[in-house]
Amino acid sequence: MSRVRKILGEEVEVKEISGHLTVQCQREEVREILKKILDEFREVHLTTIVGCDLGEEIEVTYHLYLHTERKFLAVRTRVPKSDAKIPSVTELIPGAELYECELYEMLGVRAEGHPRLRRVFLPEDYPEDQYPLRRS
Repeated sequence: MSRVRKILGEEVEVKEISGHLTVQCQREEVREILKKILDEFREVHLTTIVGCDLGEEIEVTYHLYLHTERKFLAVRTRVPKSDAKIPSVTELIPGAELYECELYEMLGVRAEGHPRLRRVFLPEDYPEDQYPLRRS
């Protein structure tokens, strides 16, 4: 954990819960934080990107596995439903492309800068302003 805290600085909240590291940040910081983690640890696997409707906000979590440390790391941010967008991380992690599409399709969180944000699971005639995993 000290290595993660060292590269991210004291202003970023880093916690260890049951052996898993969690970083809480602002959405504007996501790309920079992921870049620092990728540069420092090199062998990093993005296992998934998930979202959770918290009412007025949606929490977006990037789940990573740091192979050299043998640790899981979650990078979390929250976005208001009224402005549900995050920076795309596909330039840093090409494997994020499908996860960002799913996040948009299911929760309406738009990944800005995504090379081809599209529907993957829902039919083409599904209403544009409805998202199956939003509470309302």
